[in-house]
Amino acid sequence: MNRGSLFRRDILLRLRRPGVKVSQQQLCDLFGASRMPVRDALRGLLHEGLMASTKVVI
Repeated sequence: MNRGSLFRRDILLRLRRPGVKVSQQQLCDLFGASRMPVRDALRGLLHEGLMASTKVVI
């Protein structure tokens, strides 16, 4: 299971409460990943409407 799938599973199982802010660095630490795969996973989740962004950095 890739990191994007792990985070998606957490969201779908409501382990991440709606409205909770998370940073790329927090996710990197949580999943033991570098920034690039975490950024890619976040972009996918944003595109699917599973997350909302208050700040977009590319």
